[in-house]
Amino acid sequence: MDESHVERRLAAILSADVAGYSRLMAEDEAATIATLKGHQAVILPMVEAYGGRIQDTAGDGLLAEFRSVMQAVECAVAIQGTLAGRNAEVPPSRQMRYRIGVNLGDVMYDGERVYGDGLNVAARVQELATAGGVCVTALVRDEVGTRSNMVFEDLGAQRLKNIPRLVRVFRISLDDWGKLESTAHATPRPWLRPLAIWLLTLTLAGVLGLGIWYVVQHWPSSDRPRLSLAVLPFSNLSGDPGQDYFSDGLTEDLTTDLSRIEGALVIARNTMHSYRGKTVDVRQIGRELDVRYILEGSVRRLEKQVRVNVQLIDAETGAHVWAERFERVAEDLFSFQTEVTGRIARALNLQLKEAESQRATRDRPENLEAVDYARQAWAELWNKPPTKETNGQALAYLEKALALDSQVPEIWTNLAYAHSREAAVRWSASRAESLRLAHEAGERAVALDPRSADAHYVLGFTLRLQGDIDRALAENETAVALNPNHAPGHAGIGIAWVMRGRPQEAFPYFEHAFRLSPRDPLRSGWHIWTGIAHMMLEDNRRALEESKRAAAVNPKSTGALTLQAAALALLGREGEAHATLTLRQQMGPPGLTLSLIREGTPSDYPEYHRLMERYYEGLRQAGLPEE
Repeated sequence: MDESHVERRLAAILSADVAGYSRLMAEDEAATIATLKGHQAVILPMVEAYGGRIQDTAGDGLLAEFRSVMQAVECAVAIQGTLAGRNAEVPPSRQMRYRIGVNLGDVMYDGERVYGDGLNVAARVQELATAGGVCVTALVRDEVGTRSNMVFEDLGAQRLKNIPRLVRVFRISLDDWGKLESTAHATPRPWLRPLAIWLLTLTLAGVLGLGIWYVVQHWPSSDRPRLSLAVLPFSNLSGDPGQDYFSDGLTEDLTTDLSRIEGALVIARNTMHSYRGKTVDVRQIGRELDVRYILEGSVRRLEKQVRVNVQLIDAETGAHVWAERFERVAEDLFSFQTEVTGRIARALNLQLKEAESQRATRDRPENLEAVDYARQAWAELWNKPPTKETNGQALAYLEKALALDSQVPEIWTNLAYAHSREAAVRWSASRAESLRLAHEAGERAVALDPRSADAHYVLGFTLRLQGDIDRALAENETAVALNPNHAPGHAGIGIAWVMRGRPQEAFPYFEHAFRLSPRDPLRSGWHIWTGIAHMMLEDNRRALEESKRAAAVNPKSTGALTLQAAALALLGREGEAHATLTLRQQMGPPGLTLSLIREGTPSDYPEYHRLMERYYEGLRQAGLPEE
């Protein structure tokens, strides 16, 4: 998203979906689709009549933005009243009833649609509503409650999925509000015009008050968390470049451990790796990444003795907050990392939750040489460009590690990732066999270390390639719950929503992944999926922009060229599309067809395949064969 053209504003967001939609589709797909379209033909004009703007109608969902909180709530209640009448003559087992959530929150508007946390909260509040019911946040209740005779049932503070704060939720008692009589009609009545003007005035006053409150709460700092931190790659002072993987592994572990400090935003490891070996100005890095603190250090490893220097710097002033030197034997590195993390937390006047300190409770592996090989494999997989050669070298290291100790979780995590990559890029003779090995390794990694965000993310990656989208989403959500700063996990959630046929829901997760890791080599793939999501929504210009961003990150990305060819064709630039596809075919692997693309992105969600036809049509126009 080009932030130079983004407007931030307060808005009322209405989110709705059909309760039990999957069951209805499984029982009678044709009838369900017909009923859904009939309901939408009634609901969508109602949204516009109440001053709303439709943002998304993908699948069984509805997302709308209102400038007036009162109109959003009245529209929600009117929709439920209208649908209750339409369902009256339908057998209970075939009734299609909506759940609706309404939230008032800060959103970003780019001239076409809205994005941001306000939408996410509305969607999660909607999930708390019963079929045929409406739930709202406390801000909505406070705005509407004193100006209507609606009855609100307090559901208390709720912990919503992927929302870091507790949200107080209320359920509207529809039966107690005139049986929906006052809002069951979509067209406002003439005598309501003076009342509507009065209510609009009050609403604008309320929104202005909330806006002033928001500015006071956030002035003068940016919207970043109080603890925002980046860990620079530790310098290897051993004199042996072959020890780089060791200092990189130490950096990675500290990044993961610090991510467990409650409320912290820690820039992802892959972005920070781009600074390795460079002379840097910490204040410049602070501005580039919008973080308050920088952790930097050095490692000198001589045989079994390790000396580590660590310093925590205030990126705004350049002042040292804390510095320390540690000397340990290699076997004590686990306790060293716990000690460093705890001291940083205390230096920042924070508490490191014992239950979230994975390093403090993890059993020390019996064979440190196996861990060493696993770290070398990790460096091949995560720190180097993805090639068949680096993937093969990683697998060779992992084979050595397994021969020494098969109980090290990192070995299995890296095995799952390596086999998944060779399946995704078709480096192996059998894609099915690579996915089988990846799945087995991923399950083993999670069983050995259930609190490893990486293990859950990699298992989710494998499951997505196998077409198990629901479980892939759950594994990525678990990764983010374990480590809120896990950028690939956030992107994985976004991809899962795209593959569910709900591209609009994916954008906030992609945006957060880019925020957490703005220099991540993996973001080439994130840009590709963001572009596919835009293409699903028929925004081919944005899809083309994302394909170019993906290619800028990784000029050898075949996926970026494939997306670019489709977008150019759909924009009517068929000559450029043909040339781009020819270049893509020359890069290999050879024999790309539409059937191979479908095989590589399986999903059992019909809406996904329906929306992906726009992508496939672009590729057909560019000249890609079916078989």
